[in-house]
Parts: sequence; structure tokens; C-alpha cells
Amino acid sequence: MFIEVNNAGIGPETFITTKEGLEQTIGVNHVGHFVLTKSLLPLLKATAKVPGSDVRIVTVSSVAEKFAPKSNNFTSIKDLKDPGAANPNDYASRKATFKRYGASKLANILFTKELQNKLTQEDANITAITLDPGPVSTESGMGIFPGVLKPVLKLVMKSVAKGALTQLFCATAVEVAKNPDRYKGQFLNGPDKIDQPSDKARNRELARSLWRITEEALAEAGISLP
Repeated sequence: MFIEVNNAGIGPETFITTKEGLEQTIGVNHVGHFVLTKSLLPLLKATAKVPGSDVRIVTVSSVAEKFAPKSNNFTSIKDLKDPGAANPNDYASRKATFKRYGASKLANILFTKELQNKLTQEDANITAITLDPGPVSTESGMGIFPGVLKPVLKLVMKSVAKGALTQLFCATAVEVAKNPDRYKGQFLNGPDKIDQPSDKARNRELARSLWRITEEALAEAGISLP
């Protein structure tokens, strides 16, 4: 297996939890990717040992990571159970929805950076990249916006085909194969456009902490991974 693309993304308007007790947005957008990646890593690492191999793990994030609540520093499992709790009495407002979505997108970037750090330490020849596809007119992408705005947004948002270009670049571009060190752990906001996410998304300690609490949440749910 040469390429894994983590592209699951939801933005439910109501506060819902998974059967493991995690808030659904971050449960799907981050924890689901974490479980899939950890489950596939033995296969990906085996492929990476093949001479001439080019193994990549691509995770779709978003500039919406900047909406993540400042109060959430991913220090405990509670931050996965209630990631957007800027106001404990507000779970249904548009602002709360954006904060939950933003927290999940922040988690995507932190996950990628810590994943790349671990792969590099293990001398695994795998490139982990994250990206913002831009505003794309998909059902899930439109879901976080008010209904009255959707007809207008469809006129200015990217088509699905154009919205896929950045992740296709991350997954298949020869530029990445020729110079993997340039792209490892990076955040792209367009084909071959490396960008800097928020300060919080570049915090190495925060990335380590998110990894730790994700493993703790899975252990608490009785989910064991390789």
C-alpha cells in the first residue's frame, strides 16, 4: 500500500456523541483518521522498505482550524468529548458548530505533524502531509453554513473536481517524490503551495498531547491498535 488519504469530514449542527462518548465532529474528523492510520501503519511501513517506494499519508484539514476554541489545548480526554466548549451553555449555535469543526481541523494538522515526527524518529520512509482544499461545494462542506447563504456560496465555491486538486498533488505529485523532505509534516493550501497554519497548529507539545489523549480515549473505549 503506497497511499492513504484521510478525507472523512463532517460538521453536524447539533452536539452529538459517538458510542465511545466522543463529540461526533472530532470523533469522525480526527479520531477516525487516527484509528485508520494506526491500523494501516504496519502495511505502510512494510511498503516503505521496498527500494524506490514512495509512501504517503495525506490528511485533509482546513484553514477553519483557526476557529478552534482557545480554551481547548487537548490536555485531557475531556477535550475530545467536548472540543468546542467555549460556552458550556451553548451547544447549538452556529458559533459552537464552527468551533467544534475548527477543533477537528486543528487536530488534523497536529496529528500529521506528530505522525511525521514519529515516522522520522523510526527512520520510516513515509511522507505525511496535511492540506486545506479550499472552499468546496460539497454537501458536508456546505453543512456548516446557514441555509440562506448556500445558493450564493455555491456560485463562489470550488467544484468537487477543482477542490480535489490539492489532495491529488499531495498524494501523487512527482515533486513530492523527488524532494520528500520539503513536504514532510507540511500544510499545503494549494497544489505545491506550502503554507504556515496557526501558531497553535505548529505547537509541538500540543501535537504530542493530542496524540496521547487520543490513545487514552481509545484505550478507555477498549479499542486496541498496532
